[in-house]
Amino acid sequence: MTKSSYLKSCLSPSSKLFTPIAKATASLSQRSKAFAVYAYPCIGQLRFLNTRLTHHPSYPTVLARLRGGATLLDAGCCFAQELRHLVREGIPSTQLYGFDLEPRFIEFGYDLFRDRDLFQATLLAGDVLAEPGSKGSGGLDTLVGEMDVVFASSFLHLWDWADMKAVAKRLVAFTRQIPGAVVLGRQLGSLTAGSRSMPMEGGSSYWHNVESMREFWKEVGEETETRWGVEGGLREEEEITENMGHAWAEPSMRILYWTAVRQ
Repeated sequence: MTKSSYLKSCLSPSSKLFTPIAKATASLSQRSKAFAVYAYPCIGQLRFLNTRLTHHPSYPTVLARLRGGATLLDAGCCFAQELRHLVREGIPSTQLYGFDLEPRFIEFGYDLFRDRDLFQATLLAGDVLAEPGSKGSGGLDTLVGEMDVVFASSFLHLWDWADMKAVAKRLVAFTRQIPGAVVLGRQLGSLTAGSRSMPMEGGSSYWHNVESMREFWKEVGEETETRWGVEGGLREEEEITENMGHAWAEPSMRILYWTAVRQ
């Protein structure tokens, strides 16, 4: 595949790469492999074929910044489908970065999109909670102070407040230390903020609403000596309906979209 045809085909449902049969066969195969590594509901629901950044209220602003040369990091990138979408929007993949705890997910992305020789984004495997400089951190230390935008989709809700804050402080460290740096995301939230038991994770998860997310970023700012302006909103999306059958689900569940901008 040439670079030109790759740009046209990347995540395009009308491309030869993703005819209905080819798309179904390839995606189901990669889903089975990924689900065997870790049975995340989002993998079972084939969400690695969807882009979430495009639905974010801040997407037009982010896209404009990227077209001006900004860098973007996808935290917990999984198959890196978000980054591949941005390439299709004309963003040079050399401006794009991603990391995931599981290196096999990154490899599955190359296998699914068949672009190992063309997709030039920097994709790293590492534990965001590992001590900086440790083996577990992988190559994440190379990201410190380099990012204009950090996107965290279905990511921060994996932890309770304390560990979530530790992760957010690490994401802050990845941003350029200047006003206007952005950390934005979307995640499982609730009309009523609080900690929930998550049997699949063997622990608990904090479900934010807009008010608690603002308080959360106030604490992150105080502990990193930064200030962040936070905007957000809750949505009742298809994803909520699809997950309502799980034992941990509740009627107050929503998807929280949020944007934190460094002041």
